Amino acid sequence: MTNSYTDEGIIRVGTKIIRNLSTTFYPNTRMVFDELITNSRDALAKNVWVDIQDDYITIEDDGIGMSKNELTRFFYISYPATAEMEPTRSFRDIKRRLIGQFGIGKLSLYQICKYFEIESWRDGILSKARFDFSEFEENTFVDDFRLNVTSEKTAKAGSGTKITLFEIKKLNPVDIKRELMSTMPIVDKFAVHIKWKGLLKPITIVSALPPNGSVYTVGVLGKGSRKPQKFVDGNVKGLNSPIEGKIIYKPSERSETGRSGIYVRVLGRLVNYDNPDSIINFSSLTHARQFARKIYAELNVDDLNDALQTNRAGFVIDHPKYVAFMKWLRGVLNELNEKEYQNWVSIKEKHEVATLPTAIQDNLLDMLERPFVKEVATKRIPALLKIRVELKKEGKTAPEATLNKAGNVLNVNTLHPLYEVSRSEGGMWGALYHSVKAGTVAIAVRLAQSLGEFKEIYDNMLIEDVEQISKHRFKGRKGGKKK
Repeated sequence: MTNSYTDEGIIRVGTKIIRNLSTTFYPNTRMVFDELITNSRDALAKNVWVDIQDDYITIEDDGIGMSKNELTRFFYISYPATAEMEPTRSFRDIKRRLIGQFGIGKLSLYQICKYFEIESWRDGILSKARFDFSEFEENTFVDDFRLNVTSEKTAKAGSGTKITLFEIKKLNPVDIKRELMSTMPIVDKFAVHIKWKGLLKPITIVSALPPNGSVYTVGVLGKGSRKPQKFVDGNVKGLNSPIEGKIIYKPSERSETGRSGIYVRVLGRLVNYDNPDSIINFSSLTHARQFARKIYAELNVDDLNDALQTNRAGFVIDHPKYVAFMKWLRGVLNELNEKEYQNWVSIKEKHEVATLPTAIQDNLLDMLERPFVKEVATKRIPALLKIRVELKKEGKTAPEATLNKAGNVLNVNTLHPLYEVSRSEGGMWGALYHSVKAGTVAIAVRLAQSLGEFKEIYDNMLIEDVEQISKHRFKGRKGGKKK
């Protein structure tokens, strides 16, 4: 008979896992401030004050505060302080849906300070604790460390929480300000005030405004509302709440902030600040080359809260809700890209019709003033000396340019393949150069009475043609200015 023994095994977690998780979940040290501001937002604060000094940083809010037990739970890992609360929380005149759900945000502090102190007050009671990362790591396992949380009466009015970070790493306050301007949760009655050494007075941070341009509003139409011209339906199959925000086609790649890409907010907080291109591959979209660096979108997709990665810096890409969102986004961008492209083509054509004929005409009239050409034209077709140019869609098989019977109007065929190639490769300059050359041929053919004379007229008209085109550019014959 064989004796058997059974021992209970216990899984224990080493303290160094905190340092490893900190750098894994929060590769960007500026994200520390995202987490701290989010805590204040979830505490239903109206104001957050950030004070950055050489050797310490404080973050203080006027939120609901924490009791001694709640402060103890603040330090729980992967068990948020709000775990036992409803998704929506109310205090004073504020009601908000909570962002925090993982309880790992305090790990981020490991990256920027050696120790921190936290104090929170409510109903005349002040609770506080001190967490030293070096003392924490002196213990082999997490559950060997004992945290000292104290409470005492206080004369402090109202409620709030203050965190002070000591022995901090070198940080650039301007970088922190820029991060908070873009990522801070956007909610009513919530302001972040920041100051640092060298500032004459604190500044209040507001969310960065998107660049101007062709703006499409994403949202939901109220019953009986008239649909705006540039509107995108935010109701998405697979999501329980609608998407809201804006999709903007900037006038140029460098418009205002210069930023482009798809930025997604969940419960007001920006998720992908550092990697806007992570949401979608622009090369897979219609007219990708045309708009890839001109699209700027900020979308509020609260229902993606379930699809967030643990550090809230990205999404679980195979989550059903994220899959539904991406299907919607691709469809919307393809549709809008086509609209914007057609609009761009229309604007381009209007601009060509308004400016290009005059530019072609100016160059041809200069060429017709050359002595030999003018002498021939005066004898045979005097109307040429007052020629007018028009752009016509004659067709791909029609000539590049034709003169009317009277010889006073030159029609340039904008559908000719060579015109389209010149326009696509050289822009308006390419179209101008092609049209002048085509017009010169048409004029020389009408004036000449032999092949030799054609060559002579053509050569005389095109003397230094490149310099002439460059000289005149796009100017009007009457009071025009170079552009």
